[in-house]
Amino acid sequence: MDWIILGMAGQVLATAAVVAFFHGARRWWAASLVSVMILITYVCEVPWGIGGGGPVVQILLTTACVFSIVAFTRSRQLAAATAAVVLLAGIAICYEALSLYDHGFTSHPSRYRIVNADAQHGALNAIKRALTTPALPPSVEQSTFAAGPLPAPLMAILHRRLGTAFSFVMSTRAGYPFKEWQTYLTGIYPIRHRRLVIWYPGGRVAQAIGRLTLRPAPLKKGQILVKALKMEKR
Repeated sequence: MDWIILGMAGQVLATAAVVAFFHGARRWWAASLVSVMILITYVCEVPWGIGGGGPVVQILLTTACVFSIVAFTRSRQLAAATAAVVLLAGIAICYEALSLYDHGFTSHPSRYRIVNADAQHGALNAIKRALTTPALPPSVEQSTFAAGPLPAPLMAILHRRLGTAFSFVMSTRAGYPFKEWQTYLTGIYPIRHRRLVIWYPGGRVAQAIGRLTLRPAPLKKGQILVKALKMEKR
């Protein structure tokens, strides 16, 4: 994250220095054309289907810097060279931002919530299917359990029926994007994750399986989730 912030600051400083010391030309058409090409390339290349979104702030800043350099620098050679350096730096910054989305960050919190909710929904459906197909043994199906985490007998059956998929299903997490100070500069939100437990609603197994839910695991003593809860309310 520090690398991204420093890179963005470097782009701004380099642009300001070149424009301030070599100010002169007015190449509006050239600057506009280059900027449009950058934006079109970005929209076509960034994998918008990912839950993290895309490094919008970084590409917009890069485009603005390139536009300013091309439009207001009197020397064409200097304008071309500086714009190329700033553009390459912008591409590197965008790739760095994209790499963060697999490590607990997002630039699109609303999209992340949708992707995360879909993942939870898929995991819950897999759990329900595993506990209903094939039918449970009559002795288990007619059993009664209190409300709480999935009872041990059902967990054992689930583990056996899911096989290698058990770890994948149980690794699903609830994610809560929240703002940090750097979010206002980078547009990147850290994500705080909570482990999920399969919640049994109580009663006879035959009626309860269809009402299973996934709930965040209780926080351990001393754990605080203030930032995540504030973001969740928005």
